[in-house]
Amino acid sequence: MRTTLLCIALLVSTFTRSEASDPAPICLTANDLSIATGKPSLLRMSKGSTHIPVWSLSGGTTGQSVVGIVGGLPRDCAAVKIEIDVTSTDAETSSEYADVYRVHLSEMVEKAPLTAGYRLGKPMQTALPSAPLHTRSIVLESYYEVVPDAPLTVRIQREPGLPGDSFTRPTGLALVKVTPLNAPAEAQVVQDVSGYNSWPMIQAIGEKLVCTYSRGTEHTIGEDARAVYARTSMDGGKTWTA
Repeated sequence: MRTTLLCIALLVSTFTRSEASDPAPICLTANDLSIATGKPSLLRMSKGSTHIPVWSLSGGTTGQSVVGIVGGLPRDCAAVKIEIDVTSTDAETSSEYADVYRVHLSEMVEKAPLTAGYRLGKPMQTALPSAPLHTRSIVLESYYEVVPDAPLTVRIQREPGLPGDSFTRPTGLALVKVTPLNAPAEAQVVQDVSGYNSWPMIQAIGEKLVCTYSRGTEHTIGEDARAVYARTSMDGGKTWTA
């Protein structure tokens, strides 16, 4: 469990710094996508003078998905984040309902199968907005490692067959955003002593990182040997106070 403490300290203290320098997302509009499975429809969603192409994904028919290919990822990117923008025109749109989407990812690596690096994303359930014609941005994959010079295949699928998808009406997929991500910084050790180091929390106060955690002999909170500790760092986690 000592590793758990060190990893959480790394993620909180370094991702904040790396996100500021991550490149802008690469966007695939509905016109950049095509049918992968099932029979989704490419429609035009309109309100007043605004007209947006969207892929209509059924709330009752399973197995509908669309796919696009992203090339030209920055050579120094280590991973990507996948988000989608969806909306609905149906009058029954309400925050009482939710829908579910997932992403399928693979890379077209030279001399490798088309399924290289394939990942089936977890189903992501989110509540609908309170009214129609509102846009939602949904993160389907937060960190997928990539080979930068290999085209990335992104397939988006709605999952009306899962219990979490309670909205039986169609929704419109307007945009897929693929954000290149920098590699996280090297892990830094907070504490390296024997014992069951666990239940850590970390917070940045200005330039100071404050990490609190407890240490005992086993996975229990009631033992007399367990105590709570706090250490601070002013150099991004490279060194810590006693």
